Amino acid sequence: MKQHFLIIFAFTLFSCSEKPRFELLESDHTGVKFVNRVVETDSLHVMNFQYLYNGAGVGIADLNNDGRQDLIFAGNQVSSRVYLNEGNFKFRDISSRFDGMDNGQWYSGITFVDINDDGWKDIYLTCTAYDDSTVRKNRFYINRGIQEDGELAFEEMAEKYGIADESYSVDASFY
Repeated sequence: MKQHFLIIFAFTLFSCSEKPRFELLESDHTGVKFVNRVVETDSLHVMNFQYLYNGAGVGIADLNNDGRQDLIFAGNQVSSRVYLNEGNFKFRDISSRFDGMDNGQWYSGITFVDINDDGWKDIYLTCTAYDDSTVRKNRFYINRGIQEDGELAFEEMAEKYGIADESYSVDASFY
């Protein structure tokens, strides 16, 4: 019995000496500074706003076709952010390339599709929550690719594609 205990103890001791597989990287290093902070108040809480904790999302896709996965974070009480992966766990915020993304909507999901088959990932953001249906319109950003200035360009075209849905959306899929 003592031999079994000694073997198990030795195995446990040596197996715990491996380095961790994941490492926390600070936002100063990565450039990713997104926090979807939802603040409850006396007038805004889950009892009178059922969507308080139903929202946001994370999307990962190669937006600029460089072989690296880029990040999209959908926000609720904060602005959504889009980050290009520049390698070595460094990301650059390109959110300013998305007109109308920061319009106070309560985003609930992110879906990618190459709707026009041009080889560039397009982004569909679903919205929910508010009684005003115009604030619930889903957004569809068509990826126009790399422009002359070397940057990506996106154009919001949900209305043109007929998918500016105003219902209470949670997420979407394309097929």
